[in-house]
Amino acid sequence: MRKLVTMLLCAVLAISQIAAQTRVVKGKVTDDKKNPVSNATVLVKGTNVASLTGVDGSFSINVPASGKVLVISSLNFATQEVNIGTKTTIAVSLESTSQNLQEVVVVGYGTQKKQDVTSSVTKVSGDKVANVPLTSVDQILQGKVAGLQSATFSGQPGANQQIRIRGIGSIAASAQPLYVVDGIQINGGDLSTFTSSAVANATNVLASINPDDIENITVLKDAAAVSVYGARGGNGVIVITTNKGKAGKTKFNLTAEKGNTSALPLPDAAKPINATQWLNILSTSYQNAGGTAAQAAAAAAAYGDGTVNSNWFNLVTRQGIQEQYNLSASGGDEKTTFNLSAGYFKQQASMIGSDFKRVTSNFSLEHKVDQKLSFGLKIAPTFTNQNTPLSEGGYFGSPVLAIWFLRPTQNPYNPDGTLNTVTTTLSGFSNVYNPLYIAQHDIRNLYGVNVLSDIHGSYEIIKNLKFTSKVGIQYNNLEETGYNNPVMGDGKSVGGRGTANYTRYVLYDVTNQLDYHKTFLKDNSLTLDAKAAYESISSQQYNIFSSATGYATPVLPLTVNAATITGGTANAQQYAFNSVFGIATLGYQGKYILQGSFRRDGSSRFGQNNQYGNFPAVSVAWNLSKEKFMSDVKLVSDVKVRASYGTAGNAEIGNYTSKQLFGFGYNYNSTGGGTFNTPGNTNLTWEKSTQTDLGVEFSILNKRVNFIFDYYKRTVDGLLFNTPISQTTGFSSLLANVVS
Repeated sequence: MRKLVTMLLCAVLAISQIAAQTRVVKGKVTDDKKNPVSNATVLVKGTNVASLTGVDGSFSINVPASGKVLVISSLNFATQEVNIGTKTTIAVSLESTSQNLQEVVVVGYGTQKKQDVTSSVTKVSGDKVANVPLTSVDQILQGKVAGLQSATFSGQPGANQQIRIRGIGSIAASAQPLYVVDGIQINGGDLSTFTSSAVANATNVLASINPDDIENITVLKDAAAVSVYGARGGNGVIVITTNKGKAGKTKFNLTAEKGNTSALPLPDAAKPINATQWLNILSTSYQNAGGTAAQAAAAAAAYGDGTVNSNWFNLVTRQGIQEQYNLSASGGDEKTTFNLSAGYFKQQASMIGSDFKRVTSNFSLEHKVDQKLSFGLKIAPTFTNQNTPLSEGGYFGSPVLAIWFLRPTQNPYNPDGTLNTVTTTLSGFSNVYNPLYIAQHDIRNLYGVNVLSDIHGSYEIIKNLKFTSKVGIQYNNLEETGYNNPVMGDGKSVGGRGTANYTRYVLYDVTNQLDYHKTFLKDNSLTLDAKAAYESISSQQYNIFSSATGYATPVLPLTVNAATITGGTANAQQYAFNSVFGIATLGYQGKYILQGSFRRDGSSRFGQNNQYGNFPAVSVAWNLSKEKFMSDVKLVSDVKVRASYGTAGNAEIGNYTSKQLFGFGYNYNSTGGGTFNTPGNTNLTWEKSTQTDLGVEFSILNKRVNFIFDYYKRTVDGLLFNTPISQTTGFSSLLANVVS
């Protein structure tokens, strides 16, 4: 019995001793507006004891007897130390640091604080592109980024935009920038291969992205920013980041928009004449040619008496409609966050026969297993449907050309109200057709399925060293149908003409990356951030095309219903890039930043003698506003001076231009045969763009007004050009790099 009592006393003393060594401290962390800060780290200074705040900002932590100070930190907030003494409950308010120089900017393969950015970049936040009544992101960027021009040669909804960053960088190759969406270097621009559709700039990959799903857009302009993208960054880079979930109570967001559009009224000098004016001009022309007044009147009467007065501008235009609806949900906790959204967009152009519809969805999930391991995934399928009229480039069923080529004395309708199908022949020109009938009975339709997805994970190997692996996929499926009716228009002479085109693109972008962060000196004033990575990109394209003539009925436009198959082809092609790159950024006291980058690219597109290229860059920045001599300057703030120099490339040419190709599918007296169809150039390589950039940034009026001044010089070396060669070779030109 005595032994039992002794054991119980020892146990009580042990428990009492443990209780004396630790205590529970509870509290709540809020921002300067009293909003809870979730997922903040609460650390007992000098120990490894830590905890995270919950959704409501509350925490509970076991503090050892030696613990006197708690260190509270969170992204976009200043770290704060709190002396707890003997307290068991505390309240902490964190000061936001997410504004101005502390703003985080997405750059190549990562993010940087704005104060540490040494290159010329422009960030456009998501709220600047959301709820804008335009179809695609590249349209919205016009006027929002210095040095960026966005133009289109077509009013077709969903049409491809021409984007130029700091001018035109190429003649024979593409001058479009590289688009990177959530880390995936996508196939951008017009992916349609339907050359017989008579529609200029028919498709635009960026039109499949819902602007409401975008968190921010960063435009990389100078060599220091784009050289990390090597052979594809010569025309600038546009980095698009879509929304991700944020820890906290689930937030729902619903937006709706509906409006009308109309064609701009024509100026008086450009308005088509009416029937009376047209008949008077015709009569006058006969008299000027030597005819009598009676002959002139008879000639004019053959075209009408003025009772029919068709305003073709009003007939082919209409009040357009645009509407969009978006719903999203976002939230999570300190371990798992999610974002889910869906959207519907419809634009009916002010020109007949032209419209665009888009259904989007986006789901992303991020999960933090522990302090070392995390992973995430994203999938964003989009469905588009686009109808287009004949383009104005010489197609006389075009509603645009009809405004100018059809006479005001012509009636688009028959007496019974049906559409007039009489063809008008212009002297010296082709036939001109009733655009109302063409728009109603011809088909130029594109249905697209577009999917962007990725899966990624990261693991902290040792302190300050993190490994990240990411696999991104872009999938594009285009189904295009063309049909010219057998009654009026380009299909009449052959009893109707039909075309069908199927195109599929699949792109894989795989990146394995190491990130290292280290601080030096006692006050941690010297910092080093370094990245090293390997990236592999592979893209495959497959296409099937068929055409046919002779339709028994206009209600079955597929080529299988036609009498004669006039064409059928299938082809496939691909390209690949393999790259290694590194980036190192050294900073001291937040005042002086030095950054260097290097990328080595290999591409299947270029000749075997020049398949690999090196792209270095270096840049520096000086934050003058952190210097003591600037402390008394109140008018000007956030002053930064920066300079950069580096190289990038342009690899946007045909996938097999450098190869000497022997092609088949040629007809030799009804016998299949082949011939050389590409001369090839084993020395072909990318255009090399070299840029020097000097920039100054500062703010005034308490950071309400911001200024950025840049001086840059851009030089393109090895310009791609179709150089003339002797036609005795069987070819008239050869694509080659010429000296700039």
